[in-house]
Amino acid sequence: MDVLTSQKRSTLRGQLTLAITLVVVFAIALITLLSNVLVARQFERYVERQQATRTRELVALLGQQYDADTGQFDVDALHTIGMDALYQGYIVKVLDASGATAWDAQHHDMSQCRAVMREVQMRMDQRMPQVEGDFQEERFALRDAAGVAVGSAAVTFYGPFFLTDADVSFLDTLNSVLVAVGALSLLVGVAVAFVLARRIARPVTAAAEGALRIAAGGQAALTEPVGASIELHELVGSLNALSAGLERTDELRRRAAGDVAHELRTPLAALSAQIEGMVDGVWEADAARLSALGADVARLSALVRDLERLAAAESLGAVGVTGASGGASGGAGSSGAGSGGGVVLGGGSGSSAGGGAGGRVALSWADVDVAALAVRVVASFEAAAHAADLTLTVDASLPVIVRSDADRLAQVLTNLLANALHYTPVGGDVTVTVTPVRDDISGVPGAVITVADTGVGIADADLPYLFERFYRADEARARATGGSGIGLAIARSLTEALGGYLSVESEVGKGSIFTVSL
Repeated sequence: MDVLTSQKRSTLRGQLTLAITLVVVFAIALITLLSNVLVARQFERYVERQQATRTRELVALLGQQYDADTGQFDVDALHTIGMDALYQGYIVKVLDASGATAWDAQHHDMSQCRAVMREVQMRMDQRMPQVEGDFQEERFALRDAAGVAVGSAAVTFYGPFFLTDADVSFLDTLNSVLVAVGALSLLVGVAVAFVLARRIARPVTAAAEGALRIAAGGQAALTEPVGASIELHELVGSLNALSAGLERTDELRRRAAGDVAHELRTPLAALSAQIEGMVDGVWEADAARLSALGADVARLSALVRDLERLAAAESLGAVGVTGASGGASGGAGSSGAGSGGGVVLGGGSGSSAGGGAGGRVALSWADVDVAALAVRVVASFEAAAHAADLTLTVDASLPVIVRSDADRLAQVLTNLLANALHYTPVGGDVTVTVTPVRDDISGVPGAVITVADTGVGIADADLPYLFERFYRADEARARATGGSGIGLAIARSLTEALGGYLSVESEVGKGSIFTVSL
């Protein structure tokens, strides 16, 4: 089915060529139609004016053939004028002042008059079928050169107008020109459509090929074409950013796999060696060795719990929202107070955490005093800070009320504090500050929490990857001090689930400042 569908699809260049060609054809057809209508209308008016002019000239010429000395018309001259007029579609009859016939085209050649009438009628029926006309006779007074009335003329012609042979020839030439111009315009339009379609489709096709290379696992560094439109510029930039992001993600994935393998290898190797020694009777299964085995098992269990907590934190963005019950009461309980202050998710008295690996966790929204919560969480780390000879302070004297989840917010602050304590050397300072803010547009109250330390700092090259799972700027120090490298990833996921964002500023050797904006 996919093969058949793909076979029926056409290229972008083909579709653009067809679309532009259809537009050109429609435009040419519309212009040709309007031109024909307007030209035909103007030509009809032109023929009517010319016919009226010829009739006046014919009448004036007939009057000039009167001889005042003899009191009669020059019959030979009237015959010449009348026959010439007959060939042009006019049937003339001249009467003198007494009403007697001086010359009559029908009396002179009735068959010729009828032939002319048939020819004019047929010509009009073929070329102007929309004109409802018939032969009509009009009478005009004849005057001599002095302006004296000398008789009258009866002129029979097809009205309201008729086409002569010259008029028909002009219309044929005009139609041929219009057809030629239309055909030439169509050819030029198709050529322009092909060129434009090729020019438009070429960078899009290149972008599509780059996307296919990305989908196939390769990298695509697209070059923006000269004179690219805003949309194409954004498309190329997005694909390049996607390629770079995938490359970075792939690098982080490989690094995460290596980190997980390293974290599992060390305790598993120790467990395997000690158990084999006990089985072989090399070592005695005494309390000390069993205690060491228990420590390795605990390390493995802690890593598994951290992974479960990260999965739960990342699931918060897709879960529902519960009521306000249990909102503020879980602050201290969920902070995971302890000397190490490790990575925490769930387990507080007010938590609605779902158990199990990757379990869904719902947010419990309520009005939370961020300042009071920060004081409680900092208090739970005082013992750890004292043991590490660090100064831990909190600047949150005024209440700062925001709509949030106390448990999750306490977990974010706990992870940030645990990270700050780990990477701040003896004698350093860690400061937590809570500042009230208000949204400039909506006016909704918010808060900014900063965790500043005077630790080792983070290199600029490591800052973009700091919140990725298992990423550690200083791997040797991180493993020496413990931790799985996902605490900041959990903090970022929780902050985003609460509708805020987590950022960091750092300088190597001077410390770091983590900022939670809610």
